[in-house]
Amino acid sequence: MTLNWMAAALGLAAMIGTAPARAADVATAECVRANLDAAAAATLSEGMGEPDTDSDAIGSDAAYDKVDEAITLCREKHGWSDDAVEDALIYVISTLGVEGVSAMMQSAGLDPLLAAKAYGALPAEDVALLSNDPESERVASIVLGAAADVGLPSDTERRQQLLASYASYTAQKIDALQSFGGH
Repeated sequence: MTLNWMAAALGLAAMIGTAPARAADVATAECVRANLDAAAAATLSEGMGEPDTDSDAIGSDAAYDKVDEAITLCREKHGWSDDAVEDALIYVISTLGVEGVSAMMQSAGLDPLLAAKAYGALPAEDVALLSNDPESERVASIVLGAAADVGLPSDTERRQQLLASYASYTAQKIDALQSFGGH
């Protein structure tokens, strides 16, 4: 199972400048998504929703520029530090990934709300594995087991890839929010 969300996040992170103070609360994490141009968000979400998309093929320079603009605006508004900018970037990338994968899941006959329920019930140590080692056999077992617990079918490679992508993006989003609110 190949997940390219990290490559996309690192590629975007390289395009973002530095910032002064650290964000103080989780409420500001939504700033970037709320200020992101709708067309850019749709382009990135669609590209990130496809599990095996090459990170270079996700979005366009114009879409990445819009992410940079939204982050710059939020950084200035909230006085974010470099760490806060990184957390916000991972949060928005993960949010767009969840949105994109959710749409793909629906077209594959999977219910994203059931996936949210399945992965929301996982213990913290399993969530940590999802974000830290997304391609391991242990993670595949966790993802498919959680899906089975709520009746989500994982009978095809496509469904397995979508479930894994959804779980990985969700774990990254949780990690970013915890880091964002913890400083």
